[in-house]
Amino acid sequence: MNITLSEQTAYLLEQLTDRMSKKRFIEDAVKYYIDHIGKSKIREQLKQGAMERAERDLKLSQEWDNLEDKIW
Repeated sequence: MNITLSEQTAYLLEQLTDRMSKKRFIEDAVKYYIDHIGKSKIREQLKQGAMERAERDLKLSQEWDNLEDKIW
């Protein structure tokens, strides 16, 4: 795979790595980014789902409270 970096990014990469570790650095950075973005998306989906079900869940909770009041 060939990639093109901006001059500024290429310069920063040169400053942080030697020739042999560039590949490893880029690979680790890509994996970290994908992992971070993936976790963020999952968190957002969970949050969105909870918000979508909040009204339903509140109604169910109230129904159970009413049933418990009748039993006791």
